Amino acid sequence: MTVSRDLEITSSTLILCAPDDAPAMRAVARRLNADSLAVTLVVDLPPDRRESPRTLRAMFAAAEAVVVCLSHRAWPEGRPVPALAKFLDVLQITPAPRRLLLALKLSTIDLPPALREAYVLELFGPGDYERLLHTLRERVQPESPTTTPAVAPQPSRSPALTLRGAFTLAALDRQGQIFRFGRGVARTVFMPDEEHALVVSGGGPALLSLEQGAPLWAIDCPTHCAAPGPGGHLLALGAGSQILLWDLARGELRGICNGHTDRVTSIAFAPDGQTLASSSLDRTTRLWRYAGHGPPATLALLRDGDDPLLSVAFSPDGTLIATAGADRLVRIWRVLDHARVQTLAGHGGAVETLAFSPDGTVLATGSRGRLARLWDTRTWQDLHVLEGHAGAIETLAFSPDGALLVTGATDHQVRLWNARTGACLRALQGHGGPIVGVAFGPEGTTLASIAGDGRLMTWRVADGVQLVNLRALGGRATALAVSAAGERLAIGASDGSLSVYHLAGNSAPRTRPGDHQGAITGMVFSGPQHLITVAGNQRLRSCQLDTGESRELLQTHPGGALSTFAPNGQILALSDGEATVQLWRLDPPPVSPGGHFWRVLRGLRGRPRRIALGDRVIAVADENYVYLWPLADAERESDPVCLPAGDGHIHSLSLSDDGTLLGLGDERGTVHIRRVSDGILLWTLTGAIGPLMSLAFGPDGGRLAAGDGHGAIHIWRLAPDTRRRTDAPVVIAGHAGAVTHLVYARGGRTLVSASSDGTTRVWRV
Repeated sequence: MTVSRDLEITSSTLILCAPDDAPAMRAVARRLNADSLAVTLVVDLPPDRRESPRTLRAMFAAAEAVVVCLSHRAWPEGRPVPALAKFLDVLQITPAPRRLLLALKLSTIDLPPALREAYVLELFGPGDYERLLHTLRERVQPESPTTTPAVAPQPSRSPALTLRGAFTLAALDRQGQIFRFGRGVARTVFMPDEEHALVVSGGGPALLSLEQGAPLWAIDCPTHCAAPGPGGHLLALGAGSQILLWDLARGELRGICNGHTDRVTSIAFAPDGQTLASSSLDRTTRLWRYAGHGPPATLALLRDGDDPLLSVAFSPDGTLIATAGADRLVRIWRVLDHARVQTLAGHGGAVETLAFSPDGTVLATGSRGRLARLWDTRTWQDLHVLEGHAGAIETLAFSPDGALLVTGATDHQVRLWNARTGACLRALQGHGGPIVGVAFGPEGTTLASIAGDGRLMTWRVADGVQLVNLRALGGRATALAVSAAGERLAIGASDGSLSVYHLAGNSAPRTRPGDHQGAITGMVFSGPQHLITVAGNQRLRSCQLDTGESRELLQTHPGGALSTFAPNGQILALSDGEATVQLWRLDPPPVSPGGHFWRVLRGLRGRPRRIALGDRVIAVADENYVYLWPLADAERESDPVCLPAGDGHIHSLSLSDDGTLLGLGDERGTVHIRRVSDGILLWTLTGAIGPLMSLAFGPDGGRLAAGDGHGAIHIWRLAPDTRRRTDAPVVIAGHAGAVTHLVYARGGRTLVSASSDGTTRVWRV
């Protein structure tokens, strides 16, 4: 390729178009560039270059292909508009015998006489882009028969079915992860065949054998949403604001899509397997192109509205994208030029899920308004309204032949519908939580569903008979406790189960399933082998770890919303839903376990939202004040010390082990640290974004860890001689949900975090 003195020629393909067609052709040019072709849109060149005949001649002489775009806007009345005519005049006087001249029709238009020698393609139907790409690659990237690599034989089965092993996102290891406990809460499910289910949870995806119930492979990767690519070679995982592309043939991370500024909520692959769409809480939809090597390229950013987006889907021919979200509208976009072609209204709540039928003639949408709707994609008219669910519709899917639609909702029901008539065929019962994922098998004879109760079920489509009922996932952690010596970790779960691990090694836990009826809300070690737990129903239980004996201690007054134990396990503080705090005394071992009500603390001007216990009882109430009662004075009625908590709403609090420091985490990502003895503000820590849901002081009070609502942990060092000044925090991005609990162990060398994503992770800090 030659080089002009006026312009370094780097593009082997030039695109000529009218200014009115530039938006559509920019999208095409970006896609061609992402597919490894060097393409330049001439109308976008700087004025001094596109206005210079000498520069244009050098470009046309060097180009291996020139694409001339045809449309009624570019060629009104059979003549090119002046801006395009100028380029064509220079092109006609620039000899290049081996150059490909390609006429690209953007609409139905007769071929002008000036281009009668050109090769003609269209770009307004399914498969047209692929034909354009193939034509240009043949001309500008010819392959020698002697150097063309042999085509590898295609595997008989999807890589998703042949992969085996356990894989971990390398970033977790780099940040110091030691263990992960729990696979996370359910996100969705797919069926690569009738014998396996691809279960996606907060801790990542795993392939389960439906016959054995055991994972055949698993990827440890915090995950909000997922989408398998056509053929099962790629799996896209939404992790925070990123999309991670995993190669399932090798179990390797192949690429990361960066660009969203908030959590990715939905991902969809186009039929070509290389184009993706993603929706996000940042109110945008992004199009990506991944050619199998190099970083994924951003093709376009779509935005129309000021509300978070929750779902996205490609039409089966790849020409349309449907997006929907919190504003209750469904928007239809044309992939070619990113134009919005339709807006569908009618839902009474945020649109959580949508899907095109396999033949592309119907679009199904489901919303928090408890309705699903079917739309005719030829007229965009409402075909049917599907009524029957008593909760928000979270997920839906078409059968492979398009005759059936399945929906799942927060009413714990799976419903099967006739997609042509809108009639409900049957309601499938059995789940004990909101349905978050449904999928048909590729043969259409089996249906899978997964719910918030962690259960994976499969059903025979013909008659609704349940085939498989697996406890694929456990409950999320709702309480953490570490023994005094730091060698044991206890995890209380939302399903009432209790698990105890040895932190010295990743050994099998000692687990007691279902001791409590309801989530465990608090726990404490009151000795090396003795654990006390309290659940949401305000029942306290004592568990002797060496013998496995468990018994009920007592039941406190009903209605308590918060609970916390003193570090020695001998006092329990509860809120009762009113402007008071209850204190209960508990008998320590080896006394026969028991306890009794002690007293009520009054003086709050609002309902307690957070409670902590040390040598003082500390509560944060509704009006954002902090109240402190010395335990030494608890025998007598006394008013609490009252301190302002700050400007932001307080979401978390923590006491240092020696009881001298109080940390308060607010909705703005700021931590205020006060001296307990006099309430003086010592540090204001910044650097986090969004609400801080958990706090934990290190054992020596020299560090503070804070977990935010986005899944990140922030760790500050607190030097006594740097009051009001600290370095920027160390950040660990390790969860796909709010970090709800933090606790230090093993002398402060280890930090344990639990998240609403259902995982508990142990970090070396």
